[in-house]
Amino acid sequence: MARTGRRTAFVLAAFLAALLLAACSTLTVRHLARAPWSVAPGQSLAMRYWRFSYDVVQLPDQYGIKGHALPTAEVPEWVAYARDLWFEAYLCDEQGQVLARASRVYQSRPLDRNTGVEFEFILKPFPPRSKDAKLFVTFGYSMNAAERDPQAQGNAAPARIFFASESALSRF
Repeated sequence: MARTGRRTAFVLAAFLAALLLAACSTLTVRHLARAPWSVAPGQSLAMRYWRFSYDVVQLPDQYGIKGHALPTAEVPEWVAYARDLWFEAYLCDEQGQVLARASRVYQSRPLDRNTGVEFEFILKPFPPRSKDAKLFVTFGYSMNAAERDPQAQGNAAPARIFFASESALSRF
């Protein structure tokens, strides 16, 4: 009985420690390319596999970002179909600590290298920042892509797959 009690106590202590660490974690984007927050039209930020062109709008207690993303030359030319595609927008401070984020998940789609993928995000920072605070914007993404729609009929051979991802990290 004592051995079972110790094991239960250990499992409970480990669970509580993990819960405490998760509660104390913050998101950081200091490893990602960032651009200063600006309401000037025609902003652009190049990441490794996507270039985000956007405009920003400052709203009461929140921020809006609207634009489109184009794949960069780093995405192989044979990639023609995007599955499991999502984008995130991050509002962060000078140290890269995420103050707000918003996500957008997309249906599987052909990857059009000329028009790209449109996006729109509303970010509400927490805690709220003063108007003088230096803010930055960056983006995250994940894309599982292929040379063709893997669900299409008549494809005997498996499609080649390409995966690309950049996003915020948890920091404890």
